[in-house]
Amino acid sequence: MKPVQSDCHIKDYTGQTAAVDVMTWLYKGAYSCARELGLGQETLAFLSFPIKMIKLLQSYNIKLICVFDGLHLKAKAATEKNRQEQKQANKEMALKAAEIGNDDEAKKYFTRCIVLRSKMIDLLIDILHEMKI
Repeated sequence: MKPVQSDCHIKDYTGQTAAVDVMTWLYKGAYSCARELGLGQETLAFLSFPIKMIKLLQSYNIKLICVFDGLHLKAKAATEKNRQEQKQANKEMALKAAEIGNDDEAKKYFTRCIVLRSKMIDLLIDILHEMKI
């Protein structure tokens, strides 16, 4: 992408419409609470980053169209299976590291096993509706 990128300030897009892949924002938010998610603990911390970014764009009067991932494609079934297996292996490593008190290793592996659940995505969609997005 480097050849077509250019530096600019967000204010350059004031009054325009932007389509945003909010799944990347959800993942980034999930990194902040990867341990809790990996341990199955209830948390809403994963919402803080996407909401922060949405509010930032809104502060510049940028209209948002939020894009979410679609269903899995049959053509990518093997790739998805491999990813799922890797995430499961990383979760096992995270749990082992957490069990022996190795917090740095646990954190590393918990961030590698993040899975965005449909209820997490649905919650963000509900918030977007409330925000009229």
